[in-house]
Parts: sequence; C-alpha cells; structure tokens
Amino acid sequence: MSHSMSLNITDNHAHINPIKGAKGIKAVGDFVNSGGTMLMLVNLMTWHYGIHVPTLKSFTRMYQIHLDLVRRINQEYAIKAYAVIGPHPSELSNLIRKGFSYSSARRLMIRAIDEACRIASGNDLIIAIGEVGRPHYRVSKEEWELANELLGYALERAAEIGKAVQIHMETPTESSLNEIVHIAEKHGMPISKIVIHHATPDIKLYRQYGLWPSIVAKEDNIIKALRNSSEFLVETDYLDDPQRPGAVMSLSSLPRKIRRLYERGILSRSIINKICRELPSAIYGIAP
Repeated sequence: MSHSMSLNITDNHAHINPIKGAKGIKAVGDFVNSGGTMLMLVNLMTWHYGIHVPTLKSFTRMYQIHLDLVRRINQEYAIKAYAVIGPHPSELSNLIRKGFSYSSARRLMIRAIDEACRIASGNDLIIAIGEVGRPHYRVSKEEWELANELLGYALERAAEIGKAVQIHMETPTESSLNEIVHIAEKHGMPISKIVIHHATPDIKLYRQYGLWPSIVAKEDNIIKALRNSSEFLVETDYLDDPQRPGAVMSLSSLPRKIRRLYERGILSRSIINKICRELPSAIYGIAP
C-alpha cells in the first residue's frame, strides 16, 4: 500500500440513491477502494426515490430512506458517512408546476424544512441542513422571492438547532453572495456555518464574506483554488443517476485526483488534512 493511501480524503457533497440509483450503495465501495475516508451524503429530491405525491409524509419518507442509507454505510464500510437533509429548491418548482398555489407551496416547504430540523436536532449523524437555497435556472419573480424567503427560514431553523447549512444557488457573484450573507444575518445564522455547494474555484470571492466554498474536485478546479487559498472543501456532487452514470463526478474519482495531486507535489499532506479533516470538523462540529 502506498504512503499516500493513508491520507484523509473527504467528499463534502454527494448523493446516493438506494431505490433507483445507477450504482446505489455499491458506489461507496468504489470510494473506499480509491482511498476515500469520509463522505457527506445529501438527499436527492422526493421523485428520485419514486415518491410522487407531494405531502409532508413524502418528505419524512425521503429523509428516513436517506438516514437508513447513511446508517447502513457506517455499518458496512470502513469509512465515516454523515447525512445532510432538507428540501432542495427544485421541490418548490415541482410544487408550482403541479399546480400548487404559492401560499400552499410555501406552507408545505416550511413544513418540510421543519421536519428536516426536527429529525436533525440532537442527531450527530446529521451534520447539516441542505441542500436548501434557490434555483440555478430561470423562474418567475414570485418563485424567486419565495425561494429566498424559504432559504431565510431554513437558515433560521438550522441556527436554532445548531446545524450547518449547505446552500444550492445560481453561479455566485459578489452581489449574490452579498444577498446570501444578508439573508443569513437577518435570520441569525452564523456565516461560519454556511457552505456554498458546487462553488467556483475563486476562493477569495467566498472567503471575503466568511462563506465556505465546496468545489467540484476536478484537477484544474483544485489547482485554480489553491492559487487563492486552501480554505475550501471538495466534492464530487455524484448524482447516482442511471441516465448520467458518472455525473457530476464518480465517487471514486475524488480520492484518485487528491492522491494524484499529492504525488505530484501540488497538494501537501497538511493541506489535504486541512481541506478534508480540519475544515469539515470546524464547520460541521464533528470530531476530527
């Protein structure tokens, strides 16, 4: 076994679908065999699990499927897996598309956030609420305003239960990140507990606001990010989608890329430790 095999390697944001996935739980084996040691798994959308009736019970069922999966991974594999739960902003779009009024969609989304927080409260296996936020695609002004209101509510509830938040948003700019910070401050959420998922490698853009960027772990992204700083997290955003089997990146690719950059001298052991161990520990409040 090479010396680099003993590195701590964390995937900060990935999805596994035990019901309808391309690989399901078997993808964890690929991650482990490639040298991965810690996995932050985020639930998908209700319909990905074959749940098509939009009710509060649907969200509860989704969270339970996801938690059962994470518990099983911890029992069956020699890694540490954690859960991130919450309603994705496209759940709101789906409700509106299904004919829900804005007020009834708002009501159900608030209950879905409350349910995620109820389940997460005091549960050390659940490290964050997410991915909550706003659409990365065009929507009506009403939906956009409602998405922002729901993001504020999710941040407020997460702060109350002492959990971090993983945010899904459009491609960030100074003004959009400024808006996120403003929403967080208004709702009492510590900025130091906010992770921007699928972030760009311009680390300074996020860190000037105190936000944590989680970048897709492509080699050029990591190299660009390192030119700025080592204050970022890495993720695959693996989707486990049968229609797009390796999207966004496969689970095995992140450990391989980290190890390759280590062997090339681009990533040092201390930087890998910071990105994959120290920062997740500080942000999520987990044992290093």
